[in-house]
Amino acid sequence: IHKPAGQHTQGTALGDKGTVVRLAQRRFGGAAQVAHRLDAPTSGLLLIAKTLEAAEALRPLVIEHALDRRYLAVCTGTPAEGICERRLMRRGRRTVLADGDEGKDARTWFEVLRSEGALSLVHARLETGRTHQVRVHLQSLACPILGDRLYEGPRADRLALHAWKLGLDHPFTGERHDWRCDPDEAFWASVGWEPQQLDAAEPA
Repeated sequence: IHKPAGQHTQGTALGDKGTVVRLAQRRFGGAAQVAHRLDAPTSGLLLIAKTLEAAEALRPLVIEHALDRRYLAVCTGTPAEGICERRLMRRGRRTVLADGDEGKDARTWFEVLRSEGALSLVHARLETGRTHQVRVHLQSLACPILGDRLYEGPRADRLALHAWKLGLDHPFTGERHDWRCDPDEAFWASVGWEPQQLDAAEPA
């Protein structure tokens, strides 16, 4: 599905009304659940399992980081391209860089697709799937995402982070599936850009 910015994937201490999980169960039945999560302010592709059998089959793909998950972000500055490999750990609501052997391995591959003024459009490929991974890795490179109030990003109407592509080998058939969902006009408007042509920005 395409999750809009602002919608919670799962319930919080305030309840689960309007969450992706609740709406998926209403549409597909009580066994439906999300295979992975997106932060509430992040938009884009989210995978849903409609049955318990499907959820169990997808779980190893998530744990072993076998889902091909790619994001678009608009950040300040121009981050270094290539692998950002910095361990992360949770601290309350935030994820922070870990010292030494603390925390968990976290690897994000970055490619700069466009730079204009003080901003860059960045393609990020997850090689692990830690909470807030793209957000914290870009902050650690001194390039926080626009609208990311939790990680020192400049003010914007929304978080400029979008789950752009999602791919997997089907656990039952082995068939390859790759999905793509480009950001909508509201995403580009939040950073003051015209909608971008991404056909030439096919990642490797």
